[in-house]
Amino acid sequence: MRLSGRSLILRESATLGLLQRAKEMMRKGINVITLNLGEPDFDTPEIIKQGAIRALEEGKTKYTPSKGIQELREKITEYYKERYNVEISPENVIIAPTKYLIYASLVATLDLGDGVIIPDPGWVSYKWQAYLAGLKPSYYQYDEEGNPRIDIIEDSFKSTNTRAIIVNTPSNPLGTTMEPSYMEDIYEIVEDRDGVIISDEVYEGLVFEGRHRSFAQIDPELEHAIVISGFSKLFAMTGWRIGWALACEDLIKAMNKIIQHTITCVTSFAQYGALSAFTEEAFEANKRMVEEYKRRRDIVMKELGSLGWRAPRPRATFYVFPKYNSEKKSEEITSEILEKAHVALVPGSAFGPSGEYHVRISYAASENALREAFRRIREVWDEISH
Repeated sequence: MRLSGRSLILRESATLGLLQRAKEMMRKGINVITLNLGEPDFDTPEIIKQGAIRALEEGKTKYTPSKGIQELREKITEYYKERYNVEISPENVIIAPTKYLIYASLVATLDLGDGVIIPDPGWVSYKWQAYLAGLKPSYYQYDEEGNPRIDIIEDSFKSTNTRAIIVNTPSNPLGTTMEPSYMEDIYEIVEDRDGVIISDEVYEGLVFEGRHRSFAQIDPELEHAIVISGFSKLFAMTGWRIGWALACEDLIKAMNKIIQHTITCVTSFAQYGALSAFTEEAFEANKRMVEEYKRRRDIVMKELGSLGWRAPRPRATFYVFPKYNSEKKSEEITSEILEKAHVALVPGSAFGPSGEYHVRISYAASENALREAFRRIREVWDEISH
């Protein structure tokens, strides 16, 4: 059967591809430590699970409105009022898997052939989603402090057909947070050119130092910003596939039509379970997760020093993105670490050209697993780094 050019250009997700290799090794009885997935190692808080169970028992198993249930959209508006002092209407909120909402935002705001600039290094799916939407992605880089290069962003909007920018704060894979002044600079550039900011803020609830600043605070009227977040990282709900987007009403209507003709709606009982995330018990669970990730971050930074790898100190997420001391490409390095140390990491090249000679390490793993992983890497590093 003939395949489309768009499907042929796609590459397998580096994180999921490595996981498959690691699982094949595990099936052979090899003990592999997986530090490659962006998935919390905590369970979903009990109060949220019970909310979903209760919904199932009450028969809430049918279609819901494609924008999401009204109660959940209202809870999200309350969340932004309490957390960020931003007042929005439920008509500015739509519910869908976070990853899908990024894609729907691209389709709803850009035409075939339009340009979108994405972070380098940045999450592996931004580039491929842009290709799937028929767009032309290009990159902007970060400075040494983990803030975006404003000059590159400005030049791209001036000299190309760029109409949109994807920003990600806190950053996957860097673990950095963007300074408010840079957010304001980006907004001014985009506003001047009547463009679009797609702000991926899914790690907003995993900040160790300082406070997250949302683009909803920069653009409370949502004239140029689409703010996307979700429950996966905040409450260890990756398998629930549920998130939200904030946007102006016209854009929400456009995205709603895309959802109606693709996924129809989010799983009903998952939405009712998510209602229980906006409770003191669930936020206490989130607080405990953040404290544990911060402790693990400190362990990982010390272990990186013992290898001679360098990385900016993460202020959020559960990732660190060190540069290793070898001339081998990152795909080769991570392959050899998996085969010889039985530790799964993600090659930095998966996150963009600037990611080469880096690896992404997820510390969403136990302290014992982290220490053992670094012990194994140290044992083979001299052998594989030359």
